[in-house]
Amino acid sequence: MKNTLNDLPSTTLGGRLTAVVQAVFALLILFCLGVAPSQLQAQTTLGTEFPLGVGFQLKNGDMTTAALDKAQASGVKVVRKGIYWANIETSQGVYDWSTTDSWINDMESRGFTMVITVVWNNRIYEDIWDRAIVTQAGRDAYANFAADVVSRYQGKDIIWEIWNEPNLRSFWHENPENKSNTDEMAEEYTALVLDAVPAMKTADPNCRIAVCSISALWSQSFSWFERCIEVGLLNADIDAISVHPYGFRWPELAMLEGYPVIRQLLDDNGGTDVAMISSEVGYPEGWLTARGFTTAQVEDVQAWQFVRQNLIDAMSDVQLGIWYELTDPEWGVLENNLTERPTFTAAQVLTTELNGYSFQERIDLGDVLDFAALFVNAAGDKKLVVWTTPEKTGALNTRRPVDHVVAVPVGEAGDYVVTDIFGATTTLTTSSATLDVMLTGAPQYIPLPETVVTYGNIALGLVPTASSPNSSYGDPAALTDGDYTNSGRFFTNYDSPQWIEVDLGGDFVVDQVVMVQQTDRIGDWNVEIWDGSGWVQVASALAESGQNDVTASFSPVVASKVRFNVVSQNLYLKLYEMEIYGSTYVAPPPASYENVALGVAPTASSTGTSYADPAALTDGNYTNSGRFFTGYDSPQWIEIDFGSSHTVDQLVMTQQTDRIGDWNIEVWDGSAWSQVASSAAVSGENVITATFTPVSCTKLRFNITSQNLYLKLYEMEIYGSADP
Repeated sequence: MKNTLNDLPSTTLGGRLTAVVQAVFALLILFCLGVAPSQLQAQTTLGTEFPLGVGFQLKNGDMTTAALDKAQASGVKVVRKGIYWANIETSQGVYDWSTTDSWINDMESRGFTMVITVVWNNRIYEDIWDRAIVTQAGRDAYANFAADVVSRYQGKDIIWEIWNEPNLRSFWHENPENKSNTDEMAEEYTALVLDAVPAMKTADPNCRIAVCSISALWSQSFSWFERCIEVGLLNADIDAISVHPYGFRWPELAMLEGYPVIRQLLDDNGGTDVAMISSEVGYPEGWLTARGFTTAQVEDVQAWQFVRQNLIDAMSDVQLGIWYELTDPEWGVLENNLTERPTFTAAQVLTTELNGYSFQERIDLGDVLDFAALFVNAAGDKKLVVWTTPEKTGALNTRRPVDHVVAVPVGEAGDYVVTDIFGATTTLTTSSATLDVMLTGAPQYIPLPETVVTYGNIALGLVPTASSPNSSYGDPAALTDGDYTNSGRFFTNYDSPQWIEVDLGGDFVVDQVVMVQQTDRIGDWNVEIWDGSGWVQVASALAESGQNDVTASFSPVVASKVRFNVVSQNLYLKLYEMEIYGSTYVAPPPASYENVALGVAPTASSTGTSYADPAALTDGNYTNSGRFFTGYDSPQWIEIDFGSSHTVDQLVMTQQTDRIGDWNIEVWDGSAWSQVASSAAVSGENVITATFTPVSCTKLRFNITSQNLYLKLYEMEIYGSADP
């Protein structure tokens, strides 16, 4: 379980970025299946529910009463603001806290959690024109200042952030190569962190510190972050890594291509308990018009992106999200004169609709571009948020979401009030367990009905149908009206067979049918249920004299319709009531599709003299310390025993060196091995991926029938789920 920012222990240093490509590959598989990886769970900033992690960036001009009141009225709970060392310590040891005190008091009085970024050098200690701190004297002075800052504001609801975007040369320093994300910049920044964090934690052991503030998540910034780790970043007692997921054409790509790489680097290097926050991101109008949206559309599209970014952060265990920014004519939630833009309204609707709700799971809609995120509150109320995303391929200015209707699973028939991101509502009606919704790039909120599980007579009030009503007392509705008197009777015709059927309007677990007669006339009978594809008999009996109440009890079964068949009878039937006992069917949660081999110890036909433990193949370690070597001679095999039945459909074998030649995969079905996939040797294939028709098995074997020297393997992954 990932940590929260309220309780984060220190971390230790580990290895390198050798796992990043494989991590992204595995996440691509999961994304294409519409499944979130196990490490991507729920938003857990300061609490698990919305809107505690939703925030805005503030600039100096936003620190007015009117602007802060507007920010508060939006419903967000977090604000980010920079404080500038050189403006506070104007000469050595002389501090002017007046402006900072005022800002922090104003934010605190409105109940905001604050992300305070402590930035830029102070030329009384480091006389360079860049913003960076590159000398030991400068680092010592910054550490002393940062310690004084956290001590002064100890006990306030603040997350301290060391620097803003130090991987960019514009916020660190220029260099001869005119490059950002250099190793030198990473080393200098990490040295600052390693000096500042201990000083801050000594001044206030409970202070929360976020570092890195990585601008844009791509290969070069990943390398910069990796270098920070290599030179000791995770030796510092940090609480969170902050990221700025700029550069993605839409927020969902950050979940696929950005966040997982940072998380994998942390996990691979002893930083599993370090949280991740997004301390800045936004979508300016120029960025959106360059991608095919018209000037008239862009403000609404900014609102889409704001809502989707917060939803994706919640789905990705990114524990806090700051939107850039409160006021600005290109980026802002408000105009500079505080006029509300569409994003402001969208923020109010988001924080109202999901107030108290936490992300639970993504519901599969059958297309990886379509999203249905399920949120649940403490009372058990459920709400879906649905939207769609563009194709990733195609010309830059054509990558826009395509509006289309999708059958969204809602659980039962009825009326549903759908709310759009600006608060407009539409009532949609369905007669089934799915609701047809027009998905667009703008998320929509759909409250789900409370699940009814009470056991009782579920036929009461429903309208049955009958094969042969009598001309008098011929309304089958009298059978389910709760009236057991002569005024509530139902008569059939004289001839058998007869049937009476109740459509339950959804799936129910039923185990008993009671037919109450006025006069004992039912002879032989049976009960059938509709299981979704056909009628299935669940009970039957021969005629029994003197039985006015016919009771059919049977093992609980899921049914959407129940039919009582009268095979023989005496004259016409005179019936008071038909009762059906059961409760609402609650479908079990879907099996979790994941790497089911992870942590399961394999066996192997032969092992090399070093790195000979097959358990290294399933330990999640894609580095040289997690290798497995086989012997030189083929054939070889590696086998996983799941210990129980699993349905699997994919194997991924990651080699350090391309040495596997021909191979095949077999599964054990309980009595024999059967082949499900095979391939001849493919040159240059370090990562072997085999996808096959889903098959249930208890064991799986990867057979290597030819090879080049001994095999050097990092990991064997098998994707599927445990059988129920």
